Amino acid sequence: MPSEDTQRLREEIVRWRAELEETFIEPERRALQVAIKALELCIDRGVVPRLEVTGDSVRLVIPPRGYAIRVVETAQHSHGPVVAECELFGSPHAALALVDEAHRASEHVPGWAPLFIERWVGLLRRECELALQTPITKHGPRLVVAPELEPDA
Repeated sequence: MPSEDTQRLREEIVRWRAELEETFIEPERRALQVAIKALELCIDRGVVPRLEVTGDSVRLVIPPRGYAIRVVETAQHSHGPVVAECELFGSPHAALALVDEAHRASEHVPGWAPLFIERWVGLLRRECELALQTPITKHGPRLVVAPELEPDA
């Protein structure tokens, strides 16, 4: 992951932790807790997360480390809007812990998931918009989510 991406994610962790200290609204707290764990996993793995839109749902996908490049070397674990693609060899524990955290949030705090996705859309908005404006290469855009459309005047 380029150093500017890493720095941006680190800055967001600091910002989201400060918000976590200030809010007492439980769905917001749980969304922040899961989002921070997802940020830490991205930084630890050195990967760029992506948003996937399928039908009426949006999911945050955290890819495996770069060395797990073949599909046969990975497994996908998800709960709600959280998807972690795990290495079969190496250490998938942090990815599984993130999915477990999302599962606990769903059991105990309804309504956290839309707040979680709202945070990630806000964080990744610039890349999402750039991906739609940039010609698609053989690798495709890094992040895929449609920006909010302006209503016709």
